[in-house]
Amino acid sequence: MYRAGVPVCPHCGRAHTTPIDIIDIYPGAIESLGERLKELGVRKPLVVADRNTDRAAGGLARAALTMAGVDYVYHIIEDCEPVPNEEAAGGVLMALEPSCDFVLGIGSGVINDLCRFVSHRTDRRFGIAATAPSMDGFASTVAPLIYRSLKTTFAAHAPSLIVGDTNILAAAPKNLIAAGYADIVGKLNSLADWSIARLIVGEYYCPWVAAVMRRALDDTLSCADGLSSGAPASAGKLMEALTLSGIAMTYAGNSRPASGFEHHLAHAWEMHFLREGRKLVPHGVKVGIGTIAAMKLARRLAEAEADWEAAAQAATFEGPKWESEMRRVFADAAGGVIELENLTGKNTAGRRNKRLEAARTNWPEARRILSRLPSDKKVRQLLRSVGSPTNPDEIGLSKEAVLDGILYAKEVRDRFTQQQLAWDIGILPRQAKTIAEEMCSGQ
Repeated sequence: MYRAGVPVCPHCGRAHTTPIDIIDIYPGAIESLGERLKELGVRKPLVVADRNTDRAAGGLARAALTMAGVDYVYHIIEDCEPVPNEEAAGGVLMALEPSCDFVLGIGSGVINDLCRFVSHRTDRRFGIAATAPSMDGFASTVAPLIYRSLKTTFAAHAPSLIVGDTNILAAAPKNLIAAGYADIVGKLNSLADWSIARLIVGEYYCPWVAAVMRRALDDTLSCADGLSSGAPASAGKLMEALTLSGIAMTYAGNSRPASGFEHHLAHAWEMHFLREGRKLVPHGVKVGIGTIAAMKLARRLAEAEADWEAAAQAATFEGPKWESEMRRVFADAAGGVIELENLTGKNTAGRRNKRLEAARTNWPEARRILSRLPSDKKVRQLLRSVGSPTNPDEIGLSKEAVLDGILYAKEVRDRFTQQQLAWDIGILPRQAKTIAEEMCSGQ
């Protein structure tokens, strides 16, 4: 990796650095947790867990801290599966005593995001002792939380410490391991989206960072059998890939290397579940199903012979009609979606026509990138190899929810993906309907 004080990346001209001090991924790693905190100069951490993660690793974490003579405050979120919203973040904040100089999460997705957010807002360092290799946000610098009913990504900071005891990780629930695997599989699409955004909207892109992410992806795809059998070594390999994903995001300065159309779909579907008051499905599971949808759309884009004159007239933006659809699809979260459009104007004729001009110039290369992606059937096979759901009805998604996601997930972020490209050239509404029908019939 590149660090401050050494030459910048020859590929992009930036210095790639990460503030993470310690990454321990090996059997029994949690036993050294207290000593690791002392190495970092931590005097008194706030330790945060939920009921499930406390059972998985809380006792081992407390024992390690006590053995090392580290004083601590222990806070348990009473829910077994907490929602990362204002209430949960407020509970962690209220447990944070003034004397605490560090926030340590015992858990994975939600616990990681809550601890990152609270520690950043209170100017403290934080660390995570993972209990499941279930998502790729361990090393990232953002915290996706539910704020005013809208999935919102808050700027935060990277951890100082990541601990992944592979014995604990391998014993995690199979659905969480499958979710982590599916989250990495989603990088197939996010890397393509990032490359296309470089062509169409001139977005920053580093081939070296992309290669780091691709290497993590390839390593993960090779360990499906070991994950299914509960092998600690395979769980460790997946944890390393998930950690590298977060580091790649840190190198790039945002989540672009690891998040594209497939993640936007996952966020939109997550908001759908929240509106209906339903139990949340692991993030990576939704990413996996979203990746299948992305591969279907990618194939159609790769095969499309764009009619640029017709495209210029096809995707007109009618503000009042669009706002009505946003209120139907996003309900309480619609205000944030509409505000984003008002701020960015991403669907306005000016921005769209500029993208269309660039797309026309770079169409052969964009199609080449998309054509190199695996088929949706191949992605389905990868996900099934670890028992991750591949059909929307397996996680309770209706055809309407699937269609709404494929049509409108792009509205939750101002980020160029193949979904925006399909809208720009006028094929998204028709293809979205076909893709939703295929997915909901198991095709």
